Amino acid sequence: GAPLPLLMQSVEASGTQQGWASAAWQLAMLAQLPAAIWISRMRSRKRLWAVVNTVHRLTWFVPALLPVWLPSRPDLWPWLIIASFAAGNFLANVGTVAWQSWMADLVPETSAGRFWNRRQLPLGFCLVAATLLYGVLLDRAEGLGKPLKGFQWVFGICAVCGVLDLWYRDW
Repeated sequence: GAPLPLLMQSVEASGTQQGWASAAWQLAMLAQLPAAIWISRMRSRKRLWAVVNTVHRLTWFVPALLPVWLPSRPDLWPWLIIASFAAGNFLANVGTVAWQSWMADLVPETSAGRFWNRRQLPLGFCLVAATLLYGVLLDRAEGLGKPLKGFQWVFGICAVCGVLDLWYRDW
């Protein structure tokens, strides 16, 4: 989304690298068609969903930990972020197909509208609050002259919370 160019600027990505980052994000959506064919033949969609989404959320550690893992190679950071986002978004799109198929099996069509409304409303509020919070965090880091540090915190927090969420509910 919108913070992607800011992240790429914070790791001094070139214009070409920023283009690759955006393109990789969009190309990952192509995973949905083969995933739909593959998943329609599966019996256990929940397990696939849990596995691919856990790995997807683990990729969020990459931007958080690159300065720790490769402090002397900032030239590699943009490419590693692009690769991790491409892989993560590919998996997220596979997971989306698995989730939708799994939920279609679980939620009766007659009550689906009410169910999804009740589910999405609190999630929407939480998303707005989290977005505002990470915006404040990024602004504070920028104000301290350390914009990358803000992204490290945001991605680290999101990775930990995202993986714990999956493990709590689905493992």
